[in-house]
Amino acid sequence: AKEDIENNIKIISNNLDLLRRAFDYEALKKELINLKLKSEDPNIWNNSEAVVVLKKIKFLENKINNFAEIQNGLSDIKDLYEIIA
Repeated sequence: AKEDIENNIKIISNNLDLLRRAFDYEALKKELINLKLKSEDPNIWNNSEAVVVLKKIKFLENKINNFAEIQNGLSDIKDLYEIIA
C-alpha cells in the first residue's frame, strides 16, 4: 500500500508538471502582469479595450489561481504522507 501511495503521488506530480507545460504557466503569468500594467494606463479607459483587458485579467487570474490551488493541494498531500509514513 505504501508503494502504491508513493507511486500515485509521483504520477500526479508528473501529470501536474505536464499540465504546467501544456498551459505554458509561466507565459500566462507574464501575460497577466502585462495586462495589469496595461490596465493602469489612464488612456485605456477612453475606449472599449478596457473591458476586454479586464475580462482577460480575470480569466488569467482564475486559471493561474486554480492551478496554484491544485499544486498546493498536492504539496499538502506530500507533506501529510511524509508525516504518517
